[in-house]
Amino acid sequence: MPNGFVEHIVKWQSLEELIIDQNLEDFIWNRVVLFFKIETYMTSIFNLLDLKLSRMVENGIFRSKPEIKKYELCNDGEGIKITMADGFLDNFVFRYHPNTGLFETHGGIGKIYEKILKENQINLGYPISDEINFSETIPFDQAGQVSSLARVSYFQYGRIEYKTGIKDFKVFDHDNNIIQSF
Repeated sequence: MPNGFVEHIVKWQSLEELIIDQNLEDFIWNRVVLFFKIETYMTSIFNLLDLKLSRMVENGIFRSKPEIKKYELCNDGEGIKITMADGFLDNFVFRYHPNTGLFETHGGIGKIYEKILKENQINLGYPISDEINFSETIPFDQAGQVSSLARVSYFQYGRIEYKTGIKDFKVFDHDNNIIQSF
């Protein structure tokens, strides 16, 4: 069991308000039942994370599985944010939600997503895909067009794209409208 597990149980209880106005016996019983529910829930998430990281190693993204730096409950009280230890990918974070599954963001897209979450300016929801490559022809200068590598992460209510050739980030809604550019 990862360090700090008890702290997360207490946070989860206060978010779910399962122990308010309970007598001591109920308090102890609820705590035991909640502990087993959370342990089962977290075990399944960590198993899913282990499988995903194993595939990343098999595909050559990592030489070995990165370590978990920390994990925490998301602000909505339903999702889990798992931050991986510093290393190969900058800002490498997995987010799990029961309705969407477990997906990662990292680098520039991860930073833009974190900024959006902190500023509460746009509701993209949880990731519904890992960050992926796609090629796109973009105007480079008046001499013509060049093929540039682009990255995209899809979310419940939109997507974030990053064009590496011109260092351009765009946030789109589901109707393909640009909401914000960085």
